[in-house]
Amino acid sequence: MQTRFGGPAHPHASLAGAIPLRQSTRAEFDGRTVPTASLRALADAARMPGVDVALVTERREIAQLTELVVAGNHHQLHDPA
Repeated sequence: MQTRFGGPAHPHASLAGAIPLRQSTRAEFDGRTVPTASLRALADAARMPGVDVALVTERREIAQLTELVVAGNHHQLHDPA
């Protein structure tokens, strides 16, 4: 596949058509458990070479990851480089 400028297209360019179909919201998460079938579908959708998926659903693990993300953001934003 080529871009309209003659160069090669990104290997996942065919996925761009899914962007307007995605569902997203900026509403606060209501805390409901995500159904197992939905988690399985997410993992299946990401199954491709070079991609690893870690579905974290336990509240304790989510809290630990949140702390790590906040700490990482802090270090990144305060690094002059």
